[in-house]
Amino acid sequence: MASRLVRNNLVPGGLFVTQATSPYFAPQAFASIANTVEAAGFGNVYPYHANVPSFGDWGFVVASDTPLETARPALSVTTRYLDDANVAKHFLFEKDIVASGVETNTLDRPVLLDYYLAGWRHYR
Repeated sequence: MASRLVRNNLVPGGLFVTQATSPYFAPQAFASIANTVEAAGFGNVYPYHANVPSFGDWGFVVASDTPLETARPALSVTTRYLDDANVAKHFLFEKDIVASGVETNTLDRPVLLDYYLAGWRHYR
């Protein structure tokens, strides 16, 4: 599993981040990606989303063996988009886009494509 290879090669305290489709348009695919990263053995998995102008509500998953402070992170650089007041909102999800009962994607049971196609079928 690729995310397990990444986890095994991260320095202590390192972060893994992956793009994870839209939690709005394909919530099951998004949840499956988060479950898959967690199944790779990361101690802390944090799904988050942001409005990307060309894509809309887009999701990502950050993982680490070190806990992250998502409610009040300390930004060490100035950015155009993020500030201390709005970072935490990216880790909050409205209840209508949270999928439950979603399987982990594996090599012998690749469910992600099915979740992805089902989520995006209305938007092609």
